[in-house]
Amino acid sequence: MQSMRRLISTAMAAAATIFIVINSGGCAEWSTYPTVEVKAGTMLARPEARTVVSVMAASVSYTQEHLTQGQDLAINLPWGAPAEAYDKVFAKIGSGRPMQADGEPAIHLKEVRTRGMHAEADVIYPRADGLNQLTTLYLECTLFETYSVKDFKAWQLRSVAAPTANYVAPLLPLPASSEENDDPASKQPTIDDRLPTATTDADVPRDTLVPG
Repeated sequence: MQSMRRLISTAMAAAATIFIVINSGGCAEWSTYPTVEVKAGTMLARPEARTVVSVMAASVSYTQEHLTQGQDLAINLPWGAPAEAYDKVFAKIGSGRPMQADGEPAIHLKEVRTRGMHAEADVIYPRADGLNQLTTLYLECTLFETYSVKDFKAWQLRSVAAPTANYVAPLLPLPASSEENDDPASKQPTIDDRLPTATTDADVPRDTLVPG
């Protein structure tokens, strides 16, 4: 009877430990970023979520130390990552700056995938010969240790096109209300205003439409 109580107590303690790790940003999430999964996975795929940030930081750090030694490269996180995600990644690795101009030499995190205690990150970076290299990093974590790169695969491609800059600077707080602020032209654009919008037939004058 006493041994049964010990077994139950041990099982409950293990379950509690796993619960704490899962809910404190450990490595239990299943997500892909940028999000390509169903809606049920979109909340887990937020780039500012702890797990995704940990994978991004470990991937950038490994690329800097082992694949792009001696190069001063900006960081380009996956499309849609907010400025907050950049800040958290830079805080984890100790330094860094976002890529803000197309064509700027950078480490590009193309996609991040977390699958429980395993994760993958597709990285594009400039090689010494000037061409771009696509590499997949394979990461693992434990209940008590965060993600780290365990292996990688450099894809045998002649060259890969570098992604455009994804960083969107945070909006500055609006000044105190005044008569000048009532002018619509003086209002600060939102993030949605900066993103390109799709063009439909309704947006094109009828006399410019060409019959199919």
